[in-house]
Amino acid sequence: MPNESRVREVPNDSRLIFADHVGRFYARQYGFPPMAGRLLGYLLVCDPPQQTIDECPPTPNPVDGVPCHLTQSPQVTAVGKRSTSPRLLANEVSRRRSVASAGLTSLSKDNELSQALLASRSAITGAVKLLESHGTARRTRAAGERMDRVSLDPADRQPRNFDSAIHKEHAALFREGLALLTDAPPERRAPLEEMAALAEFLADRLPRLVDEWHAHRDTLRASGELPRPRA
Repeated sequence: MPNESRVREVPNDSRLIFADHVGRFYARQYGFPPMAGRLLGYLLVCDPPQQTIDECPPTPNPVDGVPCHLTQSPQVTAVGKRSTSPRLLANEVSRRRSVASAGLTSLSKDNELSQALLASRSAITGAVKLLESHGTARRTRAAGERMDRVSLDPADRQPRNFDSAIHKEHAALFREGLALLTDAPPERRAPLEEMAALAEFLADRLPRLVDEWHAHRDTLRASGELPRPRA
């Protein structure tokens, strides 16, 4: 019997495709680096929901985008430079898929995100830091462990960009700009006037919309359509 603590589920193609779709959407709409969006997509559907990144020991000539377990493989040149040929990466993907078809994997539990997304620890760490800065992901570490566990931040389910103070500030900035265009023709003032009006509209309506959402969410939880949060 394999050691169950070391057996992890290899992500199937559909999960990786979903992660790629999320990565492309966030890159297009929000300017996220592709890896950050892919990581977010993967964290939304991965099993278990907490994924690990280990303290990868330093090695010479690190190549971003190549997993630690590949860059530390025996396939190195005489001068210590690692091979990063497409064939190596293709072989790794093929190996993981073969293992996945058997329903088990012996991949190290300490490098789950690097191995799942075929990326170096530095690339994953950078993506995690970006998601942390947006309040989307979080890292935890148990006492004595040499690895972080990365998961979605539960607080991220709260409505974002609904702070009326931000929109009030926007409106004030736009009004300040309009003060500089007092004598300008209407067509010159029109963009700022519309932006100021929109900001004031959002500042007024969004707090009420958040209250409506909370009431609707509570109704869905009461009916069982949404799970109740854990205590």
